[in-house]
Amino acid sequence: MKNFEEVEQEKTLDVKKLLYRSLRYWYYFPIFLFIASFVAIALYQTTTPMHQISIQLLISDGQETAGAMNVGDRALPGISLGGTGFLENQTIILTSRKQVEKTLRQLDFEISYFEKEMFKTQEIYKKSPFRVLIDSSEVNPTGLHFEVEFLSKERYRLSLKDGDFSKEYKLFEKVTHPQFAFSIVPVEENIPGSDYHEKIYEFSVNSLNQLVGQYQSKLVLDQVVNGSSIVEISIMENNVQKGIDFLNKLAQNSVDYTLDKKNRIALNTIDFIEKQLVGVATP
Repeated sequence: MKNFEEVEQEKTLDVKKLLYRSLRYWYYFPIFLFIASFVAIALYQTTTPMHQISIQLLISDGQETAGAMNVGDRALPGISLGGTGFLENQTIILTSRKQVEKTLRQLDFEISYFEKEMFKTQEIYKKSPFRVLIDSSEVNPTGLHFEVEFLSKERYRLSLKDGDFSKEYKLFEKVTHPQFAFSIVPVEENIPGSDYHEKIYEFSVNSLNQLVGQYQSKLVLDQVVNGSSIVEISIMENNVQKGIDFLNKLAQNSVDYTLDKKNRIALNTIDFIEKQLVGVATP
């Protein structure tokens, strides 16, 4: 029967033997390392990053709610349905289609601008070196996607993605076509250091109806602390500044809605009191 020392010695020998066998194929290690590094770099270069942007909002009816609020089966994520239901009502209004549409109408999201990089296309939002001025009196090119390849600082080639159209134009020159009519003008504050005349850009004309559906589905609400009236609104967005602008405007509209509602209640109350006083004063 083998004693403990012999068993340990055999284990040590087995490990050494395995190590020696592995070293016989040492030339595979740099190959695998190169392949793994190449795949990691390729994924990083070709994957469009998504960022989570969030904002916290205090939702209050001006009254203290005693006790903890229970969460029902139909509750929004992290939203309690106890008490008077004020919190639930406000969060539903906050993420309603009407409120999201109102927010989008106040933002410059009608046209999305992109810069083509070597392996991916990145949305540049307000950093675009040009702006598209659509002549909606003729035709609205909603849903169309264009490519802009600058040939010089003044000239560019406009191509319709997934379409049979490609033509050269000058900046400020009006582009006319049975499907679209617009002009491309430079944005002076974004031009310095952009080297725009050496790059290729894209832009798409968005449908408001589709934008509302997209942003409404991307909104996520959650309570910061269970039972509190502070909710966190978050959204996943490719361009950080675009997500920040959307959430800030959405929160501002929510505050404005609450103030307008309180003002209407106050005016109705004053109107009711005045009518009652008139009735009392009448002999």
